[in-house]
Amino acid sequence: AGAAVEAAVEAAAEGDADALARDGIGVGARVEVAQPGDEYLGSWFEGEVVELERERARVRLAAFPNDEPEWMPHSALRPPPPAPPGMTAWAASLRPDDKLELRDPKDGGWWEVVLVDMSRQRISQEVLFLVRSEHFGDEHEVGIGQLRPRWRWLSESQQWQMAHDGALFATVKGGFDGGDGGA
Repeated sequence: AGAAVEAAVEAAAEGDADALARDGIGVGARVEVAQPGDEYLGSWFEGEVVELERERARVRLAAFPNDEPEWMPHSALRPPPPAPPGMTAWAASLRPDDKLELRDPKDGGWWEVVLVDMSRQRISQEVLFLVRSEHFGDEHEVGIGQLRPRWRWLSESQQWQMAHDGALFATVKGGFDGGDGGA
């Protein structure tokens, strides 16, 4: 039984390595990392892979350039997501309860939030978005420049999916191609 478990663990690690290769993640690759720990729940940080092993990667986080690179499991890595397609149209399509990510200017991380409300500034007419953290409950009123779709990476199909509307975007060399992914 022990040999079977060991073989299953090895197969899973090979699957992780296969997924990383498929995702174009190797030494020197830019990635986003899901940080461990309750205080980082629902966040993604930009980083660079500096060393790669079978089951983990050593990543230097952009938000903490003076810290030692951290070992992270392959499952905590994904390629950097694309910019929202058609930013103006995307922003206009947002509705309360849409799932988004908020860029924290202090730590540079992207944090999961839900859109609560939108308002227009009286003088500037800028649209502000009131968002709430699903995990911590804090609220922020921000401009569209601090928001992006909550992206989900679908490694098998090499597509990004937006959580708020389910739209799929296939990756292509040099960027991505908006589309329905054949769905």
